[in-house]
Formats: sequence, C-alpha cells, structure tokens
Amino acid sequence: MKTPSVLSFSGLPAVVLLLLAGTPRAPAQEAETAAAAAAAEGVSEADSPPVTRDEVLPRGVTPEHFDAVLKNSPFLRTLDFQKTYALRGIAEIGGRQIATLYNNDTKETVNVRYETPNEKGMKLVEVTEKKLVAGVVDLTGVTAKIDVSGEEVELKFEPSRVAPVPKGPSPGSRGPGGPGGPPPGSTSSSGERRGPSPEDIKRYQSLNDDQKKKLGEYIRQTMQRYPDMSREERGNMIRGALTRLSEGGEIPAGDGNTPPSSSSSSSSSRDGDRNRSSRSSDQGRSGGGGDRDRSRGSSSSGGGDRR
Repeated sequence: MKTPSVLSFSGLPAVVLLLLAGTPRAPAQEAETAAAAAAAEGVSEADSPPVTRDEVLPRGVTPEHFDAVLKNSPFLRTLDFQKTYALRGIAEIGGRQIATLYNNDTKETVNVRYETPNEKGMKLVEVTEKKLVAGVVDLTGVTAKIDVSGEEVELKFEPSRVAPVPKGPSPGSRGPGGPGGPPPGSTSSSGERRGPSPEDIKRYQSLNDDQKKKLGEYIRQTMQRYPDMSREERGNMIRGALTRLSEGGEIPAGDGNTPPSSSSSSSSSRDGDRNRSSRSSDQGRSGGGGDRDRSRGSSSSGGGDRR
C-alpha cells in the first residue's frame, strides 16, 4: 500500500493543505491568514470600527422612563371623578388660588394647586366665578377645572353635596321668607342656598349705572359701620335699599346709620302680648256678666214656677 504524497494534492491551495495535514501554526500566521481573508472579501479594517463599552453594556434606567406612568397612573385613576369629589371652596394664598375638594367616599379634603400636581395627580387648571350684586360672588356659579392624570374635569360648587340639607325640618323652623325664617335668598343653618334671590337679581339688573353706584356705596358703608351685624340683618337692609331704588325711589341720607334693633321688635311683641291679654280679660269680664244675667233669669223663671 502506497502512502499518498503531498504532491498528489498539488491542485489544492496551500492553506487547505496545511489544515488537512494538521500542522500547527504560529499566531503570526493566523493573523496573516485573517488579513488575507478580509482582503479577499473586500472589507478593510477602517470599515469596521471597534465596538465601544456603551454599545455592549445595556443602558441604565432613568426617571424619564417613568414619566408616562406618573402622568397617567392606572393606580390613581378614578372612574367617576365628579361623583366622588365635590368642590368645597376656593382660597387665595400668596396671590395663588387653591381649590379644596371633598371626597364623598372617604370624607377627606384634598387641596389642588396650579402647575404642581398633588399626591393624587390632580392639578388646578382654571377657576371661574359669577359675580352678581355689587361684585358679590354667586357661590353656585363657581367652577374649577381640574387636570386628573391628563384628563380635564370640571367641578361646580354645590352646597348640598358639601353640607347636605336634612330630610325633615327641625321643630319650630319656618320657611324662607316667612315669619321667623331666613330672608329670601339667604341660607339658614340647615344648609339652604345662600345668595341673592332671583327677584333681587332682576331688581339689580333693572338699575342704571348711577343707581348701581349708590347701592354699592350703601353696601360698603353698611359693612364698615356694622361689622358685627348678622348676615340676615345686613341682607334685610341691603334688600330694602335695592327695592327702593328699583321702584324709582332714593336711599335716604340717614338710612343705614341705625341698624335694626332686636329690642324694638321684642318691645313691640311685648306690647302686642299686653294688648292681646287686655282684650282677652275684657272679653272674660263681659262674658262673666252675661253668665250672671243668664243665671238671674233662670232663677226668676224658677220662682215663677214655684208661684
């Protein structure tokens, strides 16, 4: 048996012959082989830049990756925001408005400010007010627009939701405008609507500019002179002046200098009680005389029978 000679494979490349022979190669020879292969494929070392560290390692997580989750958090989303929250009030602190919301489920209050969302992701967008007589704000016309996780919701001030009205009237209470009750358009302790009545609004709208200025000055003087006066008494004074102006009259110069006194009303009630008691006593005396006359008549008739 003849051993094959290397010369019999003269048609193969030298590199293949070396691989078949299993002859070990030096590192320099391997580098030359790789360079020759790259040159054969038409790829130069300049066309394949070295791989950097940043390209190999994964990028780190930054807070910017969670912006979308923080702005639209699925854990803070309320399905029916207007039923859960009610606008309780608007305050101004340091020239910036703050809205106070009332959670009907948890009975908690939440403050909402401009620009900066609170811990629940709420941000105040806009506050609108409705002014009526002499710049007085109608509370039922106050609305606040709230941004909740990227969705804008509008809440209106509803006193009945913040302080619900009792179902039944308390003993001895009177209706609005009646004797002993609050004047029309005001609010009693039971939580009824506070503010000018529709009739007062119409009267104010019928005034001209000069009359409106007079009424505004009258209101300002009344509030300065009687700061301790109750809201009901002050409302009665202002309402009376408004009625006179709407009917073409004038506000007397001395009007408003003397606040309505409860002593005068109590004295008049005492006088009325005395008058009623005197009339009842007179009726009792006259009735007693009639009874005595009837008794005498009955006795005389009895004597006739005896005769």
